Amino acid sequence: MKKRLWVKIVAWSVLTFLFAVLVYHFAEKLGSEKHGNYALRRVAKKLHISLQPVSLTDSERAKAKATAASWKRKFLIEFPALNITEHPVPYEENGFRMLYDLGNSGLPISEEFAKILGDLSDCDLEVAKRCLAAHSEVVEKVQYIGNLQTRSSSGMPEGYVGFISARAVKQCAEIGFLKARLAVVAGDEEEALRCFSVSINIADHFQKVEVPSLIGATVCILIDLSGQNVVCKSLLPALGKSANLTRWKALLWRRDYSTTEFARFLRGEWQIGADFMGFPLLAQMEKQGEIPDAEAVLRLHSSWTNDVITKLPSLGLADFDTAFPPPGTTSKLSEEGRSILQDLSIGLDSWRKGYARSAVVNAQGRAAMDLLILEKSGVKIVADDVGRITRDPVSGKPFVFDPIKRELTAPSSSASMDVLPLSLPW
Repeated sequence: MKKRLWVKIVAWSVLTFLFAVLVYHFAEKLGSEKHGNYALRRVAKKLHISLQPVSLTDSERAKAKATAASWKRKFLIEFPALNITEHPVPYEENGFRMLYDLGNSGLPISEEFAKILGDLSDCDLEVAKRCLAAHSEVVEKVQYIGNLQTRSSSGMPEGYVGFISARAVKQCAEIGFLKARLAVVAGDEEEALRCFSVSINIADHFQKVEVPSLIGATVCILIDLSGQNVVCKSLLPALGKSANLTRWKALLWRRDYSTTEFARFLRGEWQIGADFMGFPLLAQMEKQGEIPDAEAVLRLHSSWTNDVITKLPSLGLADFDTAFPPPGTTSKLSEEGRSILQDLSIGLDSWRKGYARSAVVNAQGRAAMDLLILEKSGVKIVADDVGRITRDPVSGKPFVFDPIKRELTAPSSSASMDVLPLSLPW
């Protein structure tokens, strides 16, 4: 028995050695043949032999890039919902492009200023004024960009890969929020509204381009929720009951949180993946023999995305999760192909849940403003008044208002979203 085991061990060792010799002599040659190299790697994996990726020449990388572009063209014909229409605008009118140029390498501000912007509710206003003055050039550029009403993601420069620094864009918006707070302290509500609109327009530059992304959607959400916090906890309490509530509501709570908008983000995400991410990467991996069926994987992913984008606008946020069924049959894909297909939609469920929660929080702020406007008209607001103001967009149910605490909470059906109560500013 022991002898038989020893023979098996020797045979396995010899086989592994011979395979290693084969790899050494033929790997580079097989590397030029995607299926041959893939077969070689499959055997190596079974034998627990680790192979280094095949290096591609500049010419091979260029061919892989061309292959990825050809896949995109083909799929745009097969799956028309993935198409976009570009609306280029001149550079000096392009808020998206100018944001990219200003903040792509990080906003050029001091650590002290960054700390101020990171905590607007508890900052020293005198230090804030000094920081604004010391960074007047950056502040001026932010104001210019934030006053623009047009933007486009077409014609971006070389090196752009579908994203702009989220931190830099958020800081640009916070500059507008800070200036609005200073204007309120100075008793100038009109200037506060103007400065605040700079921040909201910066978020618009991310949302309203032809090719938005889920990361861009997150930046918009962060700016909106930060703005809601600034208005409800800082600006309105300082302005008091004479504040122009209608204008504040129209400015801050104007963004559309809907399944239609989420479909736009998914379409943009697919476009970014086709141009800069998944398509070029898989084209190179196929050339290296890492995967034999890259086109089939991307076709299945594109088909699934096309179906979801087509279906979403007919659904409400309450039916959000039903729009994301598993992809079609994957039995004909390679093991690597199935794994990569799963990775292409990784995190999407978290994005969806986060977007739905943000829609509820945004509506909660709008409902609070509805109550304040109702009260300003002479109505003594009571708990039942929630029936005639903005509702929870996911459940369709009214928010819950406690007239004693003057606090608005989400309905019990949205409890799992962990939406915090919102206190009215007075």
